[in-house]
Amino acid sequence: MEVFIAIIAATSIIVYVTYWINILYFLNKENPAPKTANTEQLTLICAFRDEEIHLEQFLNHIHPLIEKHGLSVILVDDHSQDDSTEIIKAHPIFQSKKLSLIHLPTTVTGKKSGIQMAVEMATTPYIYVTDADCLPNYTAIHNLYSTAINGNYSLVLG
Repeated sequence: MEVFIAIIAATSIIVYVTYWINILYFLNKENPAPKTANTEQLTLICAFRDEEIHLEQFLNHIHPLIEKHGLSVILVDDHSQDDSTEIIKAHPIFQSKKLSLIHLPTTVTGKKSGIQMAVEMATTPYIYVTDADCLPNYTAIHNLYSTAINGNYSLVLG
């Protein structure tokens, strides 16, 4: 009986160690680079209001997405009362032809209206919507975009 318990204990330890080795292997495995990097048919939209504390970091983060990957970006100011617009205009990203800054008319308010206005203004067939307090990851953007074009979907959420 003692031998039987020892065999079960040894087997359990081997299974447990093998399990964790596999977990660590897959966690440390590098993801392959996206197969296609053409995201020029994609517009990133961000409607914001009073986001001056987040905008500098957001702009620094999306600047390489515009430069390296050709993303178009539409920023929609929903009647900010802080220095959000001035922060955008002072940032080097403001010089990019791929960036548009629009302001909601005084008769229109709200994030939904801002997104709708930007969607109507976008010239690309695909849209990625984010917030100024988020830092969009290019791999995530690309994966959603690839899913949409490869699956011929009109809407992909993630």
